[in-house]
Amino acid sequence: MEVSSLDFDTWCKNHPQDHDAKWCRELYPWEVFQRIDYDHSTLNTQQTIVVANEAYTATIEKYCVAENERINYVIRLRSVPSSRRQEWNQRAWNDLFHLVVDPSGYFITLYTEKNDPSKVLLRKFLSSMLADIESVRSLPISSLLCRSLISYAAHDSYEGLQRFKSFPILPALVGRENRQIQPLRQGTYEPFLSKDRDLWIGTSFTISHSKKFVRCSSRRMELTMGVMSRLFAATS
Repeated sequence: MEVSSLDFDTWCKNHPQDHDAKWCRELYPWEVFQRIDYDHSTLNTQQTIVVANEAYTATIEKYCVAENERINYVIRLRSVPSSRRQEWNQRAWNDLFHLVVDPSGYFITLYTEKNDPSKVLLRKFLSSMLADIESVRSLPISSLLCRSLISYAAHDSYEGLQRFKSFPILPALVGRENRQIQPLRQGTYEPFLSKDRDLWIGTSFTISHSKKFVRCSSRRMELTMGVMSRLFAATS
């Protein structure tokens, strides 16, 4: 069977905007699931998937058809980093996932069999179980934990914040030196937290990401930079 529309955007369309798992679903390796062969002949066969020079193994351990005719695939996903650099850039996975599609193969949802590993890590982090975090630390995990800390402070300071709300990118802006700031290729941008266009809050581990944040924000916004992993906020 061919599975179609298997991506985070479709997951968002199939779930409420305020779904409490949206922030951790975003971190799933969607490109890996897109490349798995879901033909029933591959049952219990280990598949090697390479995305951006990062290797994963995926095994469909079982599948079943529910009463509503939706098909549930149970997939064991493992990451196989080949260097210390990949260990930092690539999140470690060794988890069972449930992939649900309709009879035509259209993607419905994706989730882990037990507690989502991102939620487990966050709970350990907030409980100061840092040794457990150290053993699996990576750039994606660091970003996740940084956003969690910012989220608590932001919600204490502002009301009505929304997570990852999509905003259309405004036309090209003119910088202080009268040079055009070219718009990004994609048509929308999703800040980590926002309150309409009056307040955007985001994080970045690189200058390029923070520049992208500025280019997508409103002309009326002023940028405020913080010190923790390039915390930044734009306010009108």
